[in-house]
Amino acid sequence: METCPGDDAQMHLLSVTDGDTIYDIARDSCRERKWRKDLIGDYDWGFLCTPTLPWCSGRSQPPFFEKDEKISLLLALVMGLQHALAMVGGVVTTPLILSSLHNGNFSPGEQQYVVSAAMIVSGLASFIQMTQFRIPYTGYVIGSGMLSVMGVTFSYLPVALQTIATLRTCSCDGVSCFKGETCDLCTGNLSGDCLTGQEAYGRVLGSILLTSWFQIALSFCPKKFFKKVFPPVVTGSTIILIGASLITSGFSQWGGGSNCANQVLTSKIPCDGNGEVELAFGDRHYIELGLVVFATLIIVEIFGSPILRNTQVVVGLIVGMVVASAVHVTECEGTKCTKYRYVTYDKISEAPWITFLWRYTFPLGIYPPALLPMLLAGITSMVETIGDVSATYEASHLHPSGTEFEKSLQGGVLADGLNSFWASLATTLPVVTYAQNNGVISLSGCAARRAGYGCCFWMILLGTFAKFAALILSIPNCILGAMTTFLFSSVLVSGIKLLSPPKGLSRRDRFIVTMALGIGFGVNLVPAWVNIAGQSNYPDEGNLWPVDKSWSKEYRGFRDAVIQVLSNGFTSGGLVAVVLNLVIPTDEDRSTNLPLS
Repeated sequence: METCPGDDAQMHLLSVTDGDTIYDIARDSCRERKWRKDLIGDYDWGFLCTPTLPWCSGRSQPPFFEKDEKISLLLALVMGLQHALAMVGGVVTTPLILSSLHNGNFSPGEQQYVVSAAMIVSGLASFIQMTQFRIPYTGYVIGSGMLSVMGVTFSYLPVALQTIATLRTCSCDGVSCFKGETCDLCTGNLSGDCLTGQEAYGRVLGSILLTSWFQIALSFCPKKFFKKVFPPVVTGSTIILIGASLITSGFSQWGGGSNCANQVLTSKIPCDGNGEVELAFGDRHYIELGLVVFATLIIVEIFGSPILRNTQVVVGLIVGMVVASAVHVTECEGTKCTKYRYVTYDKISEAPWITFLWRYTFPLGIYPPALLPMLLAGITSMVETIGDVSATYEASHLHPSGTEFEKSLQGGVLADGLNSFWASLATTLPVVTYAQNNGVISLSGCAARRAGYGCCFWMILLGTFAKFAALILSIPNCILGAMTTFLFSSVLVSGIKLLSPPKGLSRRDRFIVTMALGIGFGVNLVPAWVNIAGQSNYPDEGNLWPVDKSWSKEYRGFRDAVIQVLSNGFTSGGLVAVVLNLVIPTDEDRSTNLPLS
């Protein structure tokens, strides 16, 4: 660290002019250099902005900044902005889907709020994860102490969507309907849960508050326990199934919207959620706009500078929004033609400038059938955190072993559980350590936690600025669906990576993966195999385990819990993987990677 000369009486003897000594000149020059270094630094900014040319090689690399290095304020803000833009697409996706018209059916103000709350919670949770607080009188810590940013997890999204759909479902004289939508047209008697989207979301949050304590307790278990019960063969299969189930949601949005996608073979209703445009599901105009996002991602990946590649998801959204704003659909009736636009700005003008947590609240409750699926989602999130913290160690040029590494893992998992608990109190779904930000560390060469604190600053700022959430809500479904398809596919690929050990899978492991993926993919592709909830003109119980009205409330709750697990691909497949991993003996030879046949 640079230090400036202290007061020295002898230095004042070396006068240059009246009132101006060599000491004064040296001290002022030193302070100016220190001020510039603390605020601006001497980073090679050209590296971040120089495009990549595939036919060129030998590009110079930036200096590497270690996790505790005191980088300049400007560098911390710029690097933090990269991390914030790299994660903001994933952070806002879950609240956007949950609060949409045909899922949670939130009001525009509530939609803007849950998007803002997700960004604010992500910033605060990241601060806790990176700071690492010691628990007094114990050897345990809270937080990994690394540049590990946290955002809203996708693991709970399939369970939350299914729970909200189930709780909103009513029966109107034997015909299925949704509270707040089709049930409003019912002239007969309504039966079932019949909760509003806000009430159903409160049940989701309350159930997560309860299951988070299981995840917190697991953080104190030894590492051997995780290796035995949740090896890569289990977690990899589960993450693949999570990604597969979410890709379905992304593709539905890309084609125009999830509601019109579900009824494309029956009523063929036009899709809403694309500004003023209402076309049939899968219309070429929707597909073409989504392809603009994919084309942008490909171009940025090939030619983009490091800062563009680190923020390519946001770049794809921006380009998609610009193109969608510039085009329109024209419909003519006779000689009169009307233009319909994909992007409208009514939500932005109506949104307030500033917001914060608890501007809207949701009545908390517990939905017992969702507890077991949420436990599995929490375990998946916990194992994902272990992998992400390990990857952060490697990206930070640290060896992932030893006492400090074990402490970071324990603190990271504990922070993941605690942050998930208070995130639910803060009206958003649980958070998890984001893996894509390790790529930002590798490309930028900056693992300093100060950059992470800069990311926290930007996330809280963007969340507090309510107009930004309104801008996010103005994104057409077809643009958002293309982006989420890319994000959800990356979740699936991360699961594949876990199932790709250097020596390949043993016969035992391949058998477990085959069974888990077979059942999980089957349930995802044919959900009516287990449950037929939400299908028009059909009772919501399904044929696997029909409901008897003479059952007690407790037995009906047990039945609903089993159906909830079996009707979700990642919970049914993940449960199969856990059980088979515990009962099937370990192979003596684990090095073969020959086909099962």
